[in-house]
Parts: sequence; structure tokens; C-alpha cells
Amino acid sequence: MDTTIAIISELISSIALVGVVITLLLESRQLRTSQLQASRVLQAELIRLAMDYPDIASVMGLGISSEGYRKYAFLSLLLDSREMSYSLETMSTRAIQCQARILFNSDYSRTWWVAVREPWNDAATTKNEREFFALIDGEFVAATVHEPGRGPDGESGEPRADSEISALGCPRSGSRLAHLWLRTDAYSRLLPRP
Repeated sequence: MDTTIAIISELISSIALVGVVITLLLESRQLRTSQLQASRVLQAELIRLAMDYPDIASVMGLGISSEGYRKYAFLSLLLDSREMSYSLETMSTRAIQCQARILFNSDYSRTWWVAVREPWNDAATTKNEREFFALIDGEFVAATVHEPGRGPDGESGEPRADSEISALGCPRSGSRLAHLWLRTDAYSRLLPRP
């Protein structure tokens, strides 16, 4: 009888210990997410400040005009938000690929990626960040190989055809695309499941 009580007691203690470990792991992930979000909010505020006061952007040494900086900053903020959504697993791999495929249909976006590609690669330290970079860069490479003699080495190629953009089930144009571009969670749910 005493042995049975001891076994039950030890089993209950083990279950409680496992519960504490799981709670600590979840809290650790939540803390990391909060730190990442706080860092991104600060970065976004600094970029918005420079967008509101373009003369501030000139001290950053980017060598681009104030109007060019707004586009540059917007694309950076957009990709930062997508990276965070991917890291938090609120955006699927296919949603990231679709959005990158559409993004790199623009000559300015391809030119921008050439300028920021190396720093993004260098900044990718976690597994999710490296995966995200590989997804974005893969779509960039695919977008730039359509014109002979041009490629991901700095010169942009021709935009892809609509059939290539829709190959992953991506919406191609119109208000539906614009709305879904801004609504990350809806965009992820729109794509067909593999």
C-alpha cells in the first residue's frame, strides 16, 4: 500500500515538473517574441521619423534622395513585417513566396533588394531569419533570370508574366490583392493548401 502511494505521489510530482518545464519554455518564447517586437517597433519609429523629415535620412549615408528614401523605407518596413509574421508562424512559406514574387515584379523593388541583399543576409542569425532570407532571395533570383545577360548580380530582369505569378495560386491584381497584401493572416488563408 505504501509503495502504491509512493508511486502515485512520484507520478504526480513528475507531471507537475513537466508542467513547470513546459510553462518555462512557453514563457521564454513569449519573452523572445516581445523583445523582437519591441526592437521592430523602435526600428519602425526611426524609419517613420526619417520618412517624415527626409533631411534626417541624409545623415544615414544611403546616398538616395528624400523621395527615394520613402520608397526604400517602405520596402524595408514591409519586409520586416513579413519576416516577423513568418518567424511567429502567422504567415506560411507559400504566402511569403507569393508576396515576394509579386514584389519583385517591380523594377524598383528589384533594385532595392540589390542594395539591401547583403545586409539582410548578414543580419539573418536565427534559423527562421535564414529561411525567410532564402525564400525572399530565391524569388528575387527567379525574377531576375528572365532576360538573357541579366541576373541577381545587380541588374534587374524583365517582370514575370501573370501566369508565373499565379503559379503558386497568388492573386494577380486588383483590390483583392491590395487588401490581402495588407492583411497578412487573410493572405495566408487564401492560398491553397499543399
